[in-house]
Amino acid sequence: MKPVYLPVALLLFGATVAIAARPVKFASGRATVTFPDNFKVASEGEDLVARFGEDGDHKVDFRLLKATEPGMPADLAVGFVDRYAKEHSLKVTHFDNRAYLSEPGPQVSQDGREFQITYWLIAADNCMFGMAITAPLPKSKELDGFLGELDDVIRGISCSP
Repeated sequence: MKPVYLPVALLLFGATVAIAARPVKFASGRATVTFPDNFKVASEGEDLVARFGEDGDHKVDFRLLKATEPGMPADLAVGFVDRYAKEHSLKVTHFDNRAYLSEPGPQVSQDGREFQITYWLIAADNCMFGMAITAPLPKSKELDGFLGELDDVIRGISCSP
C-alpha cells in the first residue's frame, strides 16, 4: 500500500459477503477490525491485508494511521475527515461517532488483468484509518456485496489508547 495520510484505499468490493464476523487486531494491539468470515486476513507490518472473492483477487489494505491518545478532543478524527472532504469536494458518511469518505485511485494492470484501486479515509472512535481496495474490473458481485456491508465493517472497528 502506498504511504497514505489522508486518502484511504478502497474501491470495488464483494457480493455475497455474509458479515458473520471475526475481529482481527493490528500488530500494535491498539485497534481491531472485524472482517467477514470468508476473508483471508494477514498482518503485514502495521497493516491488515484481507483477500476475498472467488479467486482471492480482491484485496483490502487497512492501516491504522493515528490512534487516540489521552486528552485528545473526542471529535478530532471525525472533524479531520469532514475537513478533508470539504477541501476535496467529497461526500462523507457519518454514524455512531464514525465518518468515512472514499476517492478513486488509479487503474492498474497485473498479470494481464485490469484492477481499480479506491482509497478510503475512516474515523472511528477518534482513531484514523486508511483503507485501499484493489478489485478486478469489471466491478464484481463480490465487491458490491462487501460495499453493501461496509457500514457494518466500520461499525465493528474498535480502537483504544
